[in-house]
Amino acid sequence: MRADVVLDLAIGSGPYLSPSGVRRMGRSFWRTSRHFHIQGGVNAVNGWENFSESFKVEDIESARYVSWYYAMLRQLYLSGCTYADIQKFVAVDPIKYLAAAFDDATCHPGNPALVLAHHGMRAILGAHIKLVDGEVHWQLEPRYAELFGRIAAMAIAIITLYEPGTGLLVGWVWREPHQPWRRSRAWFIERYNPAGGEVGGCRFVTPLVGGNWELAMIYDTNIFVPHWKRQVICSSFMPGEWKPKRRSIRPSTKETVATWFN
Repeated sequence: MRADVVLDLAIGSGPYLSPSGVRRMGRSFWRTSRHFHIQGGVNAVNGWENFSESFKVEDIESARYVSWYYAMLRQLYLSGCTYADIQKFVAVDPIKYLAAAFDDATCHPGNPALVLAHHGMRAILGAHIKLVDGEVHWQLEPRYAELFGRIAAMAIAIITLYEPGTGLLVGWVWREPHQPWRRSRAWFIERYNPAGGEVGGCRFVTPLVGGNWELAMIYDTNIFVPHWKRQVICSSFMPGEWKPKRRSIRPSTKETVATWFN
């Protein structure tokens, strides 16, 4: 595959490229799509020298995924993580353990979403998720499902191996029972300790622009994220840590189970 744009992990002006920036780089006067090549490069160290992958960017959605994939790789590279170490971490499939912990702690919501938010990129990426016999199934177009899984696994590696400060948050979004989708809940974390089941809970708050306190900074996103007042802050993954509240004082035979909108 030819490479119209080459991105070296070992060199660059910053730790990431925004989705809009990738989209601009992916267009030319003659055509609306380009092939991106991400590589370790001749200056790479820690086993990244031979890393090489190529992607076609033809719209904003494909630009989002290339942007996020490059950002996670670049963050791990700049943090000194070896290629062998990240391969071992991803092979463990950390997503299913984190998703199962969120699922247990929020009383098994139906069709929730795993959400990644990055302040530096001003971007949010998310996908609905289903857990079947402990295995994760992404509710995405087939061409994006496997790549999103790799992006999410690397994001979990970052919040597990390194202290907060990268601008990256990993979240779980779901809906309370019998409530409209605008009443959804979210639980974001910036630190994860798989061994102890402990997390660094936080809120995702969209920064404000300049002196206009009513204008929020715009983030590139493909998923709804609830307002910070609808977000849960918790540092424990104990089963049932967050329980949906019943809205009626009358006895009900229905189970109170959190559900996400379709």
